[in-house]
Amino acid sequence: MTFTATLTSAQNYSNSSSTDSTGAGVQDEHFGVGCGGDMAYPPTDEFTEQPRYAYLITNPLADFVSVHFSKFNLPGTDYVQVRAADPSSNATQILRYRGKETSGAFYSTALSTSAVIVELFTYSGESPRGVNTAECVGFSVDSYQYLAQGSTLSGSKEEVCGLDNSREASCFKSFPDAFKASNAVARLLIKKRMGAFFCTGWLIGNEGHLITNHHCISTQEDASNTEFEFDAEGSTCSRNCASAHACSGSIRASNATLIYADDELDYALVKLPENLSGEYGYLQLRSSGAVKSERVYLPQHPSGWGKRIAMKTDSGWGTITSLHEGGCASDQVAYYLDTQGGSSGSPVLSRSDNLVVALHHCGGCPNTAIDSYKLVKDMRWRGILPQNATA
Repeated sequence: MTFTATLTSAQNYSNSSSTDSTGAGVQDEHFGVGCGGDMAYPPTDEFTEQPRYAYLITNPLADFVSVHFSKFNLPGTDYVQVRAADPSSNATQILRYRGKETSGAFYSTALSTSAVIVELFTYSGESPRGVNTAECVGFSVDSYQYLAQGSTLSGSKEEVCGLDNSREASCFKSFPDAFKASNAVARLLIKKRMGAFFCTGWLIGNEGHLITNHHCISTQEDASNTEFEFDAEGSTCSRNCASAHACSGSIRASNATLIYADDELDYALVKLPENLSGEYGYLQLRSSGAVKSERVYLPQHPSGWGKRIAMKTDSGWGTITSLHEGGCASDQVAYYLDTQGGSSGSPVLSRSDNLVVALHHCGGCPNTAIDSYKLVKDMRWRGILPQNATA
């Protein structure tokens, strides 16, 4: 038997019990099989290539859909499939979560679509018991996320300073060193209980570490529920990637191990499951820190857009205007390069040596960052400085 439940328009946008009070979209939605769900877990003594259960989630307001499984315990070869409901959608990926590989609570990878189908497939002859024999057999969904906002430090507003002079990353192929450095920069989608947030992060050192802001990732739960997407950029300068989740790249990890997160210096160091430094390169912190008046540039994912690089301001090339700016922290590095929410965690690189001289974290025009020498000093003191992370 296949059970199909379809949400009505009223169910999608009315009577919302969203847990988000800040604008990032979370919608409560309860369904499942077994574990007190819509139907008992089906027997596996008959063979079928059709789903035993299917549930449609649709929301025309969605930029993406990421389903939250509150329980997941299937027989080993049974699986739940999540796919875009519209065959013409840009989200062509089909996600499969098998019992022998997945359990517990988790978010599905975000699909860039406004409607998804969640399907259960079972296999003949498989034991009806879940992989975890102490838990109920089946799966439960309690919500989904469909919008994300650019993360910002509490009390600050990352800003475009006048006109937005940032450009698509591919527009900088004539600056080969800067364009190459931007390869190590990733778009982060962090799925928190109160909603989803975009940030920027970058590979540091050659051991597979990535660094972003503490206000992006502050706990292991945050790190475990973050998508790390590389190459999220247009292939040409004329490609418009100025919308959330646009110009999809490659999601190379859906979780990471938190090494350390520091509130005062607003940084978080994580290690990805796979060392990607050989593929995307890596960036290094300048041990001596930023220099006033030096030219700088800032690769980023503002508002979760495709990758952009800010190199110029309304008055010319971007430079360090101060080493002692106040506001979000003391003695911050300041500049008028354009940023937005979601740019948090971006590297500020020197044009002279392409080393990271600061970690962007706060707005206000001038926008501000934590000086690299402070990060090096703190990570070295804690014994967590990645190999080849400095120069």
